[in-house]
Amino acid sequence: MDRRSASRPLPSPAKDSFGAALHAISVTTELVEEELKPHLDTLLTVAVERKRGLAEQVVESGILPVLAQALRRKSSLTVHTARLVAELAREALVRDSCFETGIISALLTLLLSKDLDLLLYVSRAIGRICYDSTLQQERLLRLGAVPRLVAVLLQHCENEVLLSSCLLTLCNLADMGEQDDSKFVWEKSGHFDKGEQVFHGTPQHSFGFVSAVTVVRLNQWPQGQYSEDRQSSCGFYPVDRALQQRSDHRGLNEPSVSDSEQLSHPEEDKEPAGLTKLTPDCL
Repeated sequence: MDRRSASRPLPSPAKDSFGAALHAISVTTELVEEELKPHLDTLLTVAVERKRGLAEQVVESGILPVLAQALRRKSSLTVHTARLVAELAREALVRDSCFETGIISALLTLLLSKDLDLLLYVSRAIGRICYDSTLQQERLLRLGAVPRLVAVLLQHCENEVLLSSCLLTLCNLADMGEQDDSKFVWEKSGHFDKGEQVFHGTPQHSFGFVSAVTVVRLNQWPQGQYSEDRQSSCGFYPVDRALQQRSDHRGLNEPSVSDSEQLSHPEEDKEPAGLTKLTPDCL
């Protein structure tokens, strides 16, 4: 069922406040916290409830470039804006507009932040933007999303919520994930080899048995680069059938680039020996 068609319509009072908030943000010339925060709060409330017509009004209002600007300013509004973008990115129509409006490039820059709350909302937003979209996945891969996410994951691996969000986003980039990161529980399986870290993800709704297992392997290569190998298997214990595999190799020290730049990194596209890139054919 289409989630947008199943959402509830906005009641009249909510429509009025929602429309007023959209208008106020769309016409703002300065990102003043005292003026914008109440309107961001209004949008966040509606976004969390996923009211019918939300995505269309958000895109048509023209506020997405303003939100991208707020993300780039790295002010007191940044975390609040990132949380709002993460909620809005649940809607397919909004996700489709994130590249052209500058949202994606702003989010990738924020992956260098030290703020854990900000990193959580940013990773969730990226994971939802690329969910079930080959176009958005390829764009994010070209812009260096994988090495930045891996850097966040390895630096904050003790933070279970952030770890889960980063791992799910990596899986979504491989077109092997789920839209809602709360559905998976991730466990670190230790170091199988020097420089390799393995994580197993299982759905929270597995009542006493495992119906699906997602495995993410991070392999460290020379010059601080990593390869990422994600596998998904389904069945009952023992897991007996691998459904899909896709590997990507990106360097951690890639320069920051804007969404509109045409990227060309021949050396980046070479896979390390022993890695095979396969496109998943089923979910």
